[in-house]
Amino acid sequence: MEASGFKPCPFCKEMIRQEAVKCRFCGEWLEQPLLSSSSQPVTQESAKIPPPAPIGEIEATSEVPAESTPAIAPTASASQKQEAPSEMTAEIPATENPKGPVKLSPDDFALGEKVFRDLADKQNIYPSEETWRHEFLTRRDLATGIPQELLEELWLASDAAGRKSLPSKTEERKRWPIAPFILIVFWIFWAAFPRAIESGTSSVKYLLLNTLIYCTTPGSIFILLILGVWFCKSYGAYRSSKVAGEKTGKGSIDYVYVLSVVVGIIVLAAIAYSKSSAAWEQRALKDKQDLQAKGVNPDAFKDWEITKKNQVIGNAKTGLTPETKKRMRESFALQCKGEVASVNGVDVVLEGENHDRLIFSVNATMTKDTSKGFVDSLQQLDPDFGNRLRFLNFSELVLAGTNYSKSFSQGDFGKWSQNYDSFVSNMISMFATTGNQSSFFSKKDEISPEMQKTMRGRLAAAFNGSFNAVYKSFVVKLMGTNDDVLVFSCMDLDGKGMSDILKTFKDNKDGNFFNGLTAMGFSEFDLEANNYRRAIPRSEFIQWCRNYDKYMAELQKVVSQMSDAMKHDNNSP
Repeated sequence: MEASGFKPCPFCKEMIRQEAVKCRFCGEWLEQPLLSSSSQPVTQESAKIPPPAPIGEIEATSEVPAESTPAIAPTASASQKQEAPSEMTAEIPATENPKGPVKLSPDDFALGEKVFRDLADKQNIYPSEETWRHEFLTRRDLATGIPQELLEELWLASDAAGRKSLPSKTEERKRWPIAPFILIVFWIFWAAFPRAIESGTSSVKYLLLNTLIYCTTPGSIFILLILGVWFCKSYGAYRSSKVAGEKTGKGSIDYVYVLSVVVGIIVLAAIAYSKSSAAWEQRALKDKQDLQAKGVNPDAFKDWEITKKNQVIGNAKTGLTPETKKRMRESFALQCKGEVASVNGVDVVLEGENHDRLIFSVNATMTKDTSKGFVDSLQQLDPDFGNRLRFLNFSELVLAGTNYSKSFSQGDFGKWSQNYDSFVSNMISMFATTGNQSSFFSKKDEISPEMQKTMRGRLAAAFNGSFNAVYKSFVVKLMGTNDDVLVFSCMDLDGKGMSDILKTFKDNKDGNFFNGLTAMGFSEFDLEANNYRRAIPRSEFIQWCRNYDKYMAELQKVVSQMSDAMKHDNNSP
């Protein structure tokens, strides 16, 4: 039952006064007001009209004192006919506007746009419609009223004009603060990261840690603090605009802005990359100089074929590839270097684009007779020395002394060759496979004992030559009654240095070093240094193998390819 003098709002069902023209709970107009078209001067009584209450709390009644007569006059309905004050009815009837429909004036549009811009400057975001309405109605002289549909029209016009007049300021607030973020990242990679590189750190973990440390220098703290404040302030405005439900212009793309960001990122990235690259080069040069000071040659195997992976061996149709022949020449040279490493003043060097010039450098005087005697010594050490030079397609052998140099060509290799055809046949038969039988493999997954011993000798010689090329005092040798103990010895290193070498082999993701030791039948792996010795039995290093079955399968594949390719080369004219 309705209380006396009250009625329910038709929109929100809250109880309001019978005379109310707008609900103070939901803000809906019960009846559309008409703006008085009569222009009346502002009197002393109208000047006393208080400002309206915020939207949602306005409740107009007819029981208002004469000195505070409202500007909005309700239209009488059939069920609600009451006498308005005589002062009001004398000028404007309650049911009509004597001068026709209300129209918005230029002053209304100017005030609406000004309110919009003022709120945008104050709040750092575009104002919502409710905020704008409240501020607009507070500032406007309410001696005349504005219907709801005209107020909506005025809001749309003010919103459009206000956004257009503030693009550089408010549009930026709606974007993610990418400028300070990019500059922060740029400073880290331009100023701190290169210094961390130059510090000599190798581990990624310590490289990042040193980068953070160099970000704490006074200059970096000052720059990053300014950029951080800029970022936080911009990000706060961006979040405020998102919370307020601001539109971010997803329907259109600011191509100038996007292009500017992309160009800026590319330029800054190029600058940071150039400085980081220079830091890497400077560090590499410093590391090289440090190694050379310790007697280490870091460029000993630069551009060598044996350092490359996934090379094609060859096949029965094309024979051995040039890369395979080059790799075999390099291996042979390292074996020779390892064999003569114990002789003072003798070194072995490869030259030529294809590493086909084998040079024995002797730090002593040499004559024609001594050069001939040197060749005879090489043939005594390896009766197949001439056969190997010929089979591996060496173009020249050079014996170089301090005062004399002698060059031998492929024709000389032929004179030194003994039973070359038999040598090639033995090479082919060593790799040949007939059915499931092979001279290389005694069983399906094991290398024959004879081949194991041969491979152990060549591996030790190649390792000795390799390490000797890098570090003169490093020695690799075989021990044990069956030459099955591999020894790495360097008295210039301490225990930590030798442990680092072991760790390098263990950390290799392929695990081929220990796969090879296992496949060749080594029983022990020893490490010797100054006041340090460690013997690693087979039962221990076999646990460091990785994908051993796959390694053996690949080895069988290589052996088969070598056999087919050498057969083709032997049958070729």
